[in-house]
Amino acid sequence: MTENVANMHHPPAYHSSSDLSTGKSKAKKPLQKRQKIIIAIGLAVLLVFLGFKLPAAIKRSNNIAKYRDAEYLEQDVQNYLKNRYGEDFVIETMRGRSYAYDYINMYAYPADVYTIPLKPEAERYKFKIQGRFDEEGELEYCDSYIMVKLTDDYEAYIDPIIGKYYDNYFFHVKFNSEWLTNNIPPDTTLEELWNYKANEDYALPKILLSIGPGHDRSVEHLEEMVKELSMHHIRAGGMVAYYCNEVCWSTHLTGDWNSDVDHLVDKLKDIESFWIYDENNYKVTNRGGK
Repeated sequence: MTENVANMHHPPAYHSSSDLSTGKSKAKKPLQKRQKIIIAIGLAVLLVFLGFKLPAAIKRSNNIAKYRDAEYLEQDVQNYLKNRYGEDFVIETMRGRSYAYDYINMYAYPADVYTIPLKPEAERYKFKIQGRFDEEGELEYCDSYIMVKLTDDYEAYIDPIIGKYYDNYFFHVKFNSEWLTNNIPPDTTLEELWNYKANEDYALPKILLSIGPGHDRSVEHLEEMVKELSMHHIRAGGMVAYYCNEVCWSTHLTGDWNSDVDHLVDKLKDIESFWIYDENNYKVTNRGGK
């Protein structure tokens, strides 16, 4: 009996701390091994990724850096224009990248019209070039010079349409290209231009029309002319100024876009503006003046 009672109260078997730690370490070993395998695979993938991407990133950074040299950039642009048009050009202004935009902006003139000081009539030949970096850090250029080449044809095409509505008038056409997204072929004709989209493939032109004294100045009359322009492929924005004074009309127009625009906005009160978006899609709005 005594023996049975002693056996019933026998304390449980004692495990040393070394046994417990050994048991825990045996449980951790498979987990630690898996972690090491995962880390090794991750490092291998990272090394492969860097092996492909790092050299390309370094190359792109080096390519972009070379355009910080103004002389290199100017020569590169001139080479682009020479190859595209077979002409020589003078780069007048250059503006680099900034936080506000990711492209390089430049203005140029054909070399044969560029003089110092610059003559007012040369303004009509000024055009824009923009450069955007490709994946390798090389600049890809687009420009609006083809529109300068087509301006005379454009004005000749518009002239008889305006002449149906006004007898005594003077007008400019200018392609104000804030955003250049494409390059149409350098030998494009005016007829081929109509197959492209304004402000997507080429810069939207601006028409500055000055009307001499003694003409119908009603909005309805102007709308008729704008409608006909729209039916003849013209896509443009425009400003129309009506002159009442013969002296003002005959003495203040210089033939220079900037000078004439400044005069119209500063001196005249009777000014209309219009926009032509598509065939039979246009609007005429009064902008007043000073």
